[in-house]
Amino acid sequence: MIQNQHRWWGHVAGTSSVIALGVFGGTALADWPTELVRTAEVINTSCNTNFVGGMVFDLANLPVVAWQENPACAGDAIRPYWGRRSAGGAWSSTRVFDNSTAWPSLLRGNVALTISTSGTPFMAYYSGWPAWEAFGSPTVAIILVDLLAQPSGPGIPAGYIGTTASCTVSNPIGDVAIAPGTESPAAMLVSRCDCTGGVAVGYGVVVGGGFAFRTDVGPYVHPVSSSLGVTSAGASHIVYSGSQCSAGDFLRHCAAATPGAFNVIDSTFNGRSDFAVSSTGVFHVAGIRTSGQVVYTTSTDNGVTWTPLAPV
Repeated sequence: MIQNQHRWWGHVAGTSSVIALGVFGGTALADWPTELVRTAEVINTSCNTNFVGGMVFDLANLPVVAWQENPACAGDAIRPYWGRRSAGGAWSSTRVFDNSTAWPSLLRGNVALTISTSGTPFMAYYSGWPAWEAFGSPTVAIILVDLLAQPSGPGIPAGYIGTTASCTVSNPIGDVAIAPGTESPAAMLVSRCDCTGGVAVGYGVVVGGGFAFRTDVGPYVHPVSSSLGVTSAGASHIVYSGSQCSAGDFLRHCAAATPGAFNVIDSTFNGRSDFAVSSTGVFHVAGIRTSGQVVYTTSTDNGVTWTPLAPV
């Protein structure tokens, strides 16, 4: 995830969920005024996994937001949405559909958003379509959608990660990013194996229309969060957090071209993280520990070395 893009992994409780945008305009301790984007349907009130997956700003400096709704709180019922605010202040929202008519109970989710230099927003989300149709469950694909050309989808299936002899795909994580000053997004799909699986995490980074590679990053790795960033030179980088069955918690960085050769940012981090690459090439990572402490670190040498995690 890069430049002017933000993701919230929040849950909303109640009989309906309100997707809202807060705009700072008061004192430091005052509530921010909010604008209603959409009221999401909630069927299962005991469990709600709606979350906002990203926010970017177009050439008119107007916000574009992507989110997922899961009314029934089920992995086969997630609905990707996106919305934008007009110059007059009105919000529109659109659901993105994939070509899964043959698979009504299809795994999908983990919406991410980025925007090109010319102002074209792109969404990425993972889905069983069309990978399940071609390879059988539980293969998962990353779907990339040009929201101007296909505002309601289905998008382009850009690559997949499938089950191997000793690894069953589960807990996929997707992301999308664009290098500063460019038009073509890169997308990422991450999955994990169980600790007894014997393989590891499969990383697939999409460049153009297909995976540049698909590889494993180390034994028994369970990612909790993963983010993609692209430098102005077009190099993709990944920051991921999680745990390793025999080695405890971690926060790591790797260049997409060499995912097995990772750099350890912190060997005790437990929680979720997010990653951004600035237009000057500085890497930024923010994370929140399970204790609630928010931390931050940077790298000025393409992720080789990092400043100590500092509380925000």
